[in-house]
Amino acid sequence: RDRFGTVQAVPKQGTNAVLLEDDLIDALTHMSIRHRDVKVWNLSFNYEEADETEFVSSLGHDISSLARLNGCLPVISVGNVKEGRRSLLPPADCEAALTVGGRETTKKGRVGNHCPKCCEGPGPQGMLKPEVSGHSTLKVANGQTMVGSSFPTALYSSLAAHGFEKLRG
Repeated sequence: RDRFGTVQAVPKQGTNAVLLEDDLIDALTHMSIRHRDVKVWNLSFNYEEADETEFVSSLGHDISSLARLNGCLPVISVGNVKEGRRSLLPPADCEAALTVGGRETTKKGRVGNHCPKCCEGPGPQGMLKPEVSGHSTLKVANGQTMVGSSFPTALYSSLAAHGFEKLRG
């Protein structure tokens, strides 16, 4: 009965494909119609920069509207620091979303300080974002360690889906 679905709506970084907001919203709309039972959306991508840091981005607003219409919870990574920019990146400014930041891992394997490679809040108009943070490091198959806000986002998406399933009533 439990399902996990993946919709690749964002092109892989470095390709010549272009991400258009309307295409992403269309993909989410189509997915929400076809899979009404899906109540948690893991959005582990971010724009590289925000046009306006004082106001919610149009993508953040559109995702909020769509999520509320469908009774869904978007779980969105805050983004990774690039070229000195530290504030969270759209669509993490979505006010209806649970946003996830990154934390360092201590030598004892515990959650440590804020990860300097992950963006931080607050969000536009003083929104307290991110709401949660977790380990932002991941060891991959070749033993290399990668760092990013997408890694804890996947974990919190799973926990949110479990919560929706078990605590709904």
